[in-house]
Formats: sequence, C-alpha cells, structure tokens
Amino acid sequence: MAQIGRILVATDFSSAARAAVKRAARLAHDLRAELHLAHIVEGQLLDRLRELVPGGDAGVEPPTVAAARAHLTELAGVLAHHYSIRTEVHVSTGVPYTGIVEAARAVDAGLLVLGAHGLHSYREFFLGSTTSKALRLAAGPVLVARNSEIDDYQSALIAVDFSTRAAPAIDLALTLAPRARVEVLHVVEMPPQDALRASSVSDDALRALRDREFEAAQRRLAALLFATQTAQQLDPVIEHGHPAQVVLQRATQMRHRLIVVGRRGESTDEPLLLGGVARHVVDDALCDVLVTG
Repeated sequence: MAQIGRILVATDFSSAARAAVKRAARLAHDLRAELHLAHIVEGQLLDRLRELVPGGDAGVEPPTVAAARAHLTELAGVLAHHYSIRTEVHVSTGVPYTGIVEAARAVDAGLLVLGAHGLHSYREFFLGSTTSKALRLAAGPVLVARNSEIDDYQSALIAVDFSTRAAPAIDLALTLAPRARVEVLHVVEMPPQDALRASSVSDDALRALRDREFEAAQRRLAALLFATQTAQQLDPVIEHGHPAQVVLQRATQMRHRLIVVGRRGESTDEPLLLGGVARHVVDDALCDVLVTG
C-alpha cells in the first residue's frame, strides 16, 4: 500500500473548501498522517488594501494575513482535537494556485486535497478556478473533494490505460479506499465508424476489430489485476466508447463515491488536464476524484 506521511489541504474558508478540509482530516486520521492546512491571501487583494490604508508598518503582518492565520490556526486546533491528528498551518500571499502547489512541494505532501466549486458542472467557471489551475501544476496526486459526507468510500472506480502508471494508481486508490467495492475500468477507444466505413471497412470487419480489441484488453486487464497485491476484490470492467464519457456514466450508474484517473498518458508528459480525459472527469463528476500521476 502507498505510504502517505503528509496531507496538505487548501482552504479559502468557503463552503466548497469545507468538504475538502473534512475529507483531508479524516484521511490524515485513517492514514496516521500529518495534516497541513494552507491558505493563500491573494496578492492583488493585499496590494489594494495597502493602497486604501497607506502608511502601515512594513514590519507588521497585514491585518488580512493575521486574521487568516488566526482563523486557520483555530481550525487546525479543532481538527487536531476531533481527529487526534497533528496539524500545521501555512499562510502566505501571492497567486492562490501557485501558492498551493508551492506549499505542497515545501512540506513534501504525499497528497494534495482541494475543494470543487459546487455539486454540479459549471465548466466555464471551474476551468478558470484555483482548483483547476493547481491541478495543472501539481506534480503529485490530487484529490478533488465534492462529497459532503466523509464516511469511508464504499465504492470506487479506477480508470486505467495500461501505462506503467496504472499499478501505482491502483495502489494509491486502495490506500485511500481500503474498504471500498472497487471496479477497475478500461475503455477501448475505437476509430470513428463513419471514417472506417468511408475507408471501405465492412461491418463484419468492424465487428471483428472490436472483438479483437476487447479480447486484448481483457487479457491485459486480467494480468494487471493478477499482479496487484491486495486482499480487496477488484472487479474488471471493459467498455467501448469515449473514455471520459464512459467513466462518468459508469460512476453514475454504479453510484461510485470515488473516481480515480491518471493525469497523463504513457506517451507524453503533457498533463491530460490541459484538454484530455482527466480534465473532463474532474469537471463533470458528481463525486470525489483522485487525479494520480
């Protein structure tokens, strides 16, 4: 199982961040990890306040930062007592999403936890949010928390692509959801049927191609799960279609509480969140989403 010694959760003290803080604290308790709480005071806001109230002592912490530190320290104390965990607070100024990623890197966090904006998909708002931008920059795994309840994950869906990152993703997912019913999903993506038919590919040949791809995926998924050392039951699932759509539909159909997707594929270091499967899943999922490396 993956070892997570430190969890960093970012909060702006909003209702959206509350779910992330609660989930991070629960995970810190379960994993016996340190919980680090981070709040970034936006630099532009601080500059504007300084313009409105000039002449402050440069050696004194601005009231906005001091108030945030006091609030965060109080929250950390409540969580430490309630969950019996060790907590640390980190308050800084600057651009929120870069500050969050830098804080996670500074404490060597094994997991970054962020809140999502709302319980439904508001794509134009989300894609420009602090959460989305932090996801693009973060090097390690990121859990985007939507569930308001923080009980154990009872079910989870892990999407795999057979890259070398698949096994570590499964291991991390099982660390966060050790008592969950787990489905491991691979989506077979076929070329568009219209394009194949335009190339004079017959329906029989198309069905044969689908069958071969499906059988090959079955073998590879069986081998992956056989190599996974766990007592948990892992149910293999293979479907055809567009990966993001299939993942979201399957998660809704089976009422999964956690979806696990990879940030990037085997053939590129470019984050898929810049325009791929992971971004769409994070954007549209109704449950928590763990984005792995």
